[in-house]
Amino acid sequence: MKWQGKGWRIASGVLLSGLLAFATPTKTPVPGTLNYLEGQATIDGKLLNSTSMGSEVVGPGQILNTQGGGKVEMLLTPGVFLRLGENSEARMVSSGLADLEVALDRGQATVEADYWMKDNRLLIDQNGARTDILKKGLYVLNAEQPYVQVLDGKVELSANDQHISVGKNREAFVDPSGKLKTQDFNKDAVQEGTLVRWSKLRSEYEAQANFDAARTVIVNNGWYGPGWYWGPSFGYWSFLPADGILYSPFGWGFYSPFYVYGGPYFYGGYRGYYGRPLYPRTGVVAPRTAIVAPHSFAGGGFAAGGRHR
Repeated sequence: MKWQGKGWRIASGVLLSGLLAFATPTKTPVPGTLNYLEGQATIDGKLLNSTSMGSEVVGPGQILNTQGGGKVEMLLTPGVFLRLGENSEARMVSSGLADLEVALDRGQATVEADYWMKDNRLLIDQNGARTDILKKGLYVLNAEQPYVQVLDGKVELSANDQHISVGKNREAFVDPSGKLKTQDFNKDAVQEGTLVRWSKLRSEYEAQANFDAARTVIVNNGWYGPGWYWGPSFGYWSFLPADGILYSPFGWGFYSPFYVYGGPYFYGGYRGYYGRPLYPRTGVVAPRTAIVAPHSFAGGGFAAGGRHR
């Protein structure tokens, strides 16, 4: 009976492998890849639709625009998402992995940086100001003042030949005298904003797609290191870390396939087996289809296993 069960799993794996291979896009994602669309949006005036998800790319000089209630998620460097809000406009300036620059010409965007390499450079231009994102974290970016609100992480803002560092729970603006300054902001009010709430929901779905992508990697033997991997059950890309687990600033877990399907392993004094991750800091074994329960902002946001930065 045990052998039959094993044989059934192998046969199922072969069938699933064929289905997953069929569902995977032919192109590897690059910075500027459109990952998710809600409502109406265009690239250089070309109307986007559901078939654009996962393959359409905003290239250098091109403009991504949302209308009405439209919102868009765009991939930047591996593990970094830019989400463009309603009635907003972003222009790709340069799309290199080491030097990536986006201009936010109108409206609002968030940047969720779940994974950050020390050589990353991500610049956001904002009508006379420039935000240089320095660490993994969660950032609300505005085309007008306040230019950046840091929910987690660190940036440097430049404007009027001035530079200022902005840390967690601080925002940056130009005062009436033209000086660049920072101040505290109402974090609860910002988190209740439409775009941040949507970004939080997208982060949760991304964590689910991460688990789906990890299974795809195991079935297809398609691991090539940390980066974007296709979640076929969800129809968009998610990030897989190299090893262990890291958490988004919203608290959702992103697993390496070696963490999900390795084992047995020990975590907090409890044992887990083969695709049965543990809820963080609880020792409760989660089912195969479950994802990690979220931490809160107050819980520290980022935590990473293995060698993640």
